[in-house]
Amino acid sequence: MKWDGQTAVIIASGPSLTIEDCATVQRWHEAGGGRVIAINMSYQRAPWADVLYACDGRWWSGNVTAAKKVFHGEHWTQDEKAANGYGLNYIKSDRGEGLNRKPGVINQGLNSGFQAINLAYHWGVRRIVLLGYDMSHEGKRTHWHPPHQHDVQTPFDRCIKHFQAIARDLANDGVVVVNCTRRTALKCWPMGDLSAEMGRVTKMAAD
Repeated sequence: MKWDGQTAVIIASGPSLTIEDCATVQRWHEAGGGRVIAINMSYQRAPWADVLYACDGRWWSGNVTAAKKVFHGEHWTQDEKAANGYGLNYIKSDRGEGLNRKPGVINQGLNSGFQAINLAYHWGVRRIVLLGYDMSHEGKRTHWHPPHQHDVQTPFDRCIKHFQAIARDLANDGVVVVNCTRRTALKCWPMGDLSAEMGRVTKMAAD
């Protein structure tokens, strides 16, 4: 597996995500702490990440040119048409519940952040740190960036149920997930302090 036994930070696009959070992860990443996946527009705050993941072909059609100019890691999607049309890496997806353990297939979970967790699992990650997984509205905002042109109302209640299902499956498989999002409605994983978590993982790697 490409990231066997490693820690991965997944940076989603909730409104609580800060530049300072991304800088903390960048220092950890550059020191060899582990791997990083940026979700959708969060590649702009983490252009140094290993992977950019976006599930939606409409997102890629509006952003692929700009993303490829500044993000030189791997580009992944579950949209086969977008993958073929824009030269992206493709992972098949299914509508199943919880964690998809079948090699080469992830479950959809209604959002890219969910899918990236399943993808990291297939790559052998054993510890996952979440950032920007707010899963709630901050006023009228659902992202740290301006709305996408094709934005629709995100069904957060349904998304959270999908996360609860994958949380149980990951725990059964011994994968640890820590939610370091500053403000979150996602309560199925323990909360953590980002700086402390980055320091703890770095110490484990050194030992």
